[in-house]
Amino acid sequence: MFCPACGVKNEPGTLKCFVCKQTIRPLDAPGPLSGARPRTIRVVNSVESIGSVGDRFLALLFDRALLGALLLLVAALLQSENRPSLERQFAGIRWIGIGGPIALALIIFLYHVALESAFGATLGKAMLGLNVRNESDRNRFMAAVIRNALRPIDAIALYAVAFFVAVFSPRKQRLGDLLAKTIVLEYRIHPAARAMFLFIWVALVGGSVWLAWTFCPSCLAVPLP
Repeated sequence: MFCPACGVKNEPGTLKCFVCKQTIRPLDAPGPLSGARPRTIRVVNSVESIGSVGDRFLALLFDRALLGALLLLVAALLQSENRPSLERQFAGIRWIGIGGPIALALIIFLYHVALESAFGATLGKAMLGLNVRNESDRNRFMAAVIRNALRPIDAIALYAVAFFVAVFSPRKQRLGDLLAKTIVLEYRIHPAARAMFLFIWVALVGGSVWLAWTFCPSCLAVPLP
């Protein structure tokens, strides 16, 4: 059944909405809500249900491809312009092997926190019609920080931890969602909006790869056997 206040889909027999905590009147209960339910019908057009684990994983792949393309561009710039000085400065401590994973984790954390706190979704989630909803009294920024601070644990074994926790969670929440008290909802996104987000993603990924090849063609060259 759908909440008459916010339109979110709840489990059958639920007395209070798990998002806005408003009382849900059963469909067969007497009163003005039994029948037409005009407000519910209008809201359901934009809100569907809790986001599926499959859609969230697909959104994650889109986000990782985008970040990978942007990091490739940064690496090409460093390789083409600053390679001698960087090699002399960091050769002794092998900064790429030590600092690289830390820098990557930090970039992923900042990417998710910035977009989820500002818009409720990363570009990958926006393409799939997913939105992160904060259920707690804390502000959206702190909820996004807590949610993504647990991402390294959820990402263990290629996100196997997040997958199993979400699958066995009643509302498909991974460990970060449970501690931050957030939930990922699925919205019915207009095809034009989905096409716009897809165009932005393709432009960013394609543009980054093209610029990386322009600045450092040898970085993307595949040696012949």
